[in-house]
Amino acid sequence: MKKLSFIDVLRVMSFAVIIFYHFAIDLEVKGMYNFQKFGITFFNSNMNIVILSVSLFFIISGACLTLSVQKQKNVNWMSFYKKRITRILIPFYLAYIFDLFLEFMQYRVLPFPNDIPLWRVIFTFAGVDEYFTMLGTTTFSLGIGEWFLGCLIMMYLIFPLLYTCMKKNRYVTILAATIYYIVLILTYNYNVPQHMNFFSKIYEFILGMFLILELNKIKKWSLVITLPIIAVCFLGKPYIPVPQAFMNILLSGAVFCFAALCEDFISNRKHLLSILRVVSKYSFEVYLIHHFIIYWFSWYFTGHLFCGREIILLLTLECFVMAVGARALKKYSVKVENWIGNIKLGS
Repeated sequence: MKKLSFIDVLRVMSFAVIIFYHFAIDLEVKGMYNFQKFGITFFNSNMNIVILSVSLFFIISGACLTLSVQKQKNVNWMSFYKKRITRILIPFYLAYIFDLFLEFMQYRVLPFPNDIPLWRVIFTFAGVDEYFTMLGTTTFSLGIGEWFLGCLIMMYLIFPLLYTCMKKNRYVTILAATIYYIVLILTYNYNVPQHMNFFSKIYEFILGMFLILELNKIKKWSLVITLPIIAVCFLGKPYIPVPQAFMNILLSGAVFCFAALCEDFISNRKHLLSILRVVSKYSFEVYLIHHFIIYWFSWYFTGHLFCGREIILLLTLECFVMAVGARALKKYSVKVENWIGNIKLGS
């Protein structure tokens, strides 16, 4: 499978935005720094860059999964599930255990309400605890992976069905999915925000599958379409009076296509690309641990008001800790995965 450089670029850019946003919000909530002046950087009348970044993650996930099975004549779906789920859940479990240990050492009690039925630990074992907590079901969630991880796991579970539909007729599949998405958004009446609901985010995943299958047909003339969309959304002018969900889909699709057109340019930047690929390699582990690293640092400095220079130093320090933690998490996740594999081989 050919390694597509533009996907690494999109992945790194997306999770960098999310990390900085969570960093900024955490300090804002604790009264340690006023980030209101950054508001125009995060959103305008046509765009929210944080929602865009999450959407790109789902599009990339659909695209990468499709690439991973596209060349196989007969896909072994049981092997697919085993590989994908273990690579998601083992790092999740290790991050969860470490965070639980930190919580217990600080408060000397487990950080859960006493009235949670024990059976709900199944949500944590499945990696979807925070998503179901968001839906109103109290679980043993520590916030590891957030709602995003639960959505992603559910998408992985139905991927074989979606891929089968794409193989039979990708155009009918994307048309049906688009009609479904439009109807869903126009009639949306749920407590969960649209940009956090599995039933709306699944369209982005499907869109990623379709775009990667059509990658060779994305010609240079598509710049005529993608650049105006990107410009209008990022500038916020003129204001487009349509639901934000539709604007976000247009923008995320345009950004993906524009990045794909830059593949040759990106691939020729060898030194920069080598750095981006290393960062991209650890992006999932960083995503799992970044929240509690940000929390513990801000908790330690609570009551201290930062100036701009101190903010940069704090963010740099947190990113360094995230990098070290992500590398350690991946290292031990691989060891656990190999250990489990050896047990099965010996049985």
